[in-house]
Amino acid sequence: MKKRLIASLIGGILLASPVFAKPGPNAPEGMVLMHTLQQLDLERDQKKALRQLVRAFHEEQSGNKDGARKGKRRGESKGNLTELSETEIAQQAAEKWAKTKAHRIALAELKHDAWQLLTDAQRVQLDEVMEERKADMQARIASKKEKGELPRPFSQLDLSEEQQTQIAEILASHKSQKEAERDDWESLREQEQAIIRQTAFDAEALSALLDSHKQQFVQRAIEKAQMHASILALLSEEQIEILQDRRPMHGPGKGRRYHS
Repeated sequence: MKKRLIASLIGGILLASPVFAKPGPNAPEGMVLMHTLQQLDLERDQKKALRQLVRAFHEEQSGNKDGARKGKRRGESKGNLTELSETEIAQQAAEKWAKTKAHRIALAELKHDAWQLLTDAQRVQLDEVMEERKADMQARIASKKEKGELPRPFSQLDLSEEQQTQIAEILASHKSQKEAERDDWESLREQEQAIIRQTAFDAEALSALLDSHKQQFVQRAIEKAQMHASILALLSEEQIEILQDRRPMHGPGKGRRYHS
């Protein structure tokens, strides 16, 4: 049971990185972008052009996903996930990174095209909206830290005081890694934003930027897998079964993500 759950969490580890982060739960990126831009004072023709950009983006991404699903049906295998070594975790993280890189470049191009449609005043307004969102997110993170609560789904496991203490110690030991990860992704987003806001979109520059973060992503996937395994070792079989039942599925409308 523990091996199965560790394996099932590997996918969550790879998906939970901030590189995949969205402002809303399970919201398609294009829809999130539209929601953000609709807070600006847009003209009718701008709204129409933005809708066309988002529609084209989603159609392209949907086509890519359909192709990936067909590939799996043709017999492509991701390997046995029940017993993953550090090397195997690293390999799967690298494979996930390659897919994510292509998606991030497409999303960045969408944002670039949307940015080109805005006036100078609207761009200033967008920066203000994004700063507000960033401040709200930081406030939520600070609030959780102040309360000292264990992240979900631990609150549903009826943990003993000893288990709570041990899990809190494991999470605390990885605090510096998590903070470093957050700083790295914030730096990546800022550099990505600079490319998005150039007059001409430079896909090669963005590709090189993402490549420079690949090894960090792989290493942190390994660290998170090891941390999750340490936590699972403290749980009873019954608690593991509850955790398995609560394990979220990824994708639109498929539940919440596992957060560490």
